[in-house]
Amino acid sequence: MNFKFTIALIATIAAFSTQAQSWDKQQTQVWEIVLASYDDIKKRDNNWTDKWVTQDAMVWGE
Repeated sequence: MNFKFTIALIATIAAFSTQAQSWDKQQTQVWEIVLASYDDIKKRDNNWTDKWVTQDAMVWGE
């Protein structure tokens, strides 16, 4: 392998690794919200939509 190709390959792997870590973190946040909102629904908390809609938007960056 030539030097430029090796550097490009390492940079690509590093970029994918960073993106995967970011995606995993977002998925973890989403599941925390889903489970916590489900718990609120189960407890018959009538304000669960007001509480979780904003946090859901924050996770997805909207």
